[in-house]
Amino acid sequence: MNIQHLYYFQSLAKYEHYSIAADEQLTSPSSINYAINTMEDEIGLPLFQKVGRNIKLTKYGIIFLDYVNNILNIYESALNEMNDFKFKISSSTKIACVASMSLEFLPLLFSSFNELHNKENMKFELIQMDTAELIKNMKESKFFMGFAIRVDDPEILSYPLFREEFVLITPKGKYDIDKEIDDLSIFASENFITYDKNFSMYKTIMKIFNSYNFNPNITYYAPTDSMVADFVSINLGVAITPNSHMLKNYNVDIYYLKNKSYRTLCLHWLKNAPMTSIDKKLKNFILNNFLDMATEFSNTKLSL
Repeated sequence: MNIQHLYYFQSLAKYEHYSIAADEQLTSPSSINYAINTMEDEIGLPLFQKVGRNIKLTKYGIIFLDYVNNILNIYESALNEMNDFKFKISSSTKIACVASMSLEFLPLLFSSFNELHNKENMKFELIQMDTAELIKNMKESKFFMGFAIRVDDPEILSYPLFREEFVLITPKGKYDIDKEIDDLSIFASENFITYDKNFSMYKTIMKIFNSYNFNPNITYYAPTDSMVADFVSINLGVAITPNSHMLKNYNVDIYYLKNKSYRTLCLHWLKNAPMTSIDKKLKNFILNNFLDMATEFSNTKLSL
């Protein structure tokens, strides 16, 4: 007995006529007859009885019909609800990113993506968080794709997008330096702002200080690029930070370092995760088109 058999039974009970029931179910009378015989054999009771040239439900058939109606109602409700979920999943997705990528890169990315898929009704929910939190949430299946700093994790697959050079930023107009900084001793009396000690960027910046044999006076530990830049712009100190697009929005001067160091920003996705159709389309778009988009993004940065 299967769902189709239940539909055949329901139609035959409604019309009490094999040909009419077959027409409704888009099948043949013999298929209806076969299904009813199969069900009666499985149940062990007669569901229909002949009355002259017609058929009628037996008392067992009447009882069974109530159950069949309930089963098919539940089955159809479940299908409708699953289809609603399927539509929501196929037409919307959540994507996480670090704050610095939300200013210039992601708007450019989605603008290019929408040009290709402008007739499709797709919705994106963007969530800002730091890299560590992003990876943690990805592993908890809260979303399956994100943009953040490169990580080494066996559960995460990454595609490098671009690099940002570490620079030193100071309050606007406080210093006048016309070359790459090869000696940090001029900042010996300065307060430094840096990142939370649990962040990978903190370790990178400490390596930069070590490359100059410099021991900074760190007075503030901040959780985001924007907070670091905020603190510098209001003259609470200076900082080494990635040269992201967001710096143009702050009242700071940017100085390049002779000892070069970079952070790599990547597209991350969870290994073996069940991506939505939009996730797959966006991922494939980036993998297939990123070279051209990266050139446009670099040109945008150079024009700042």
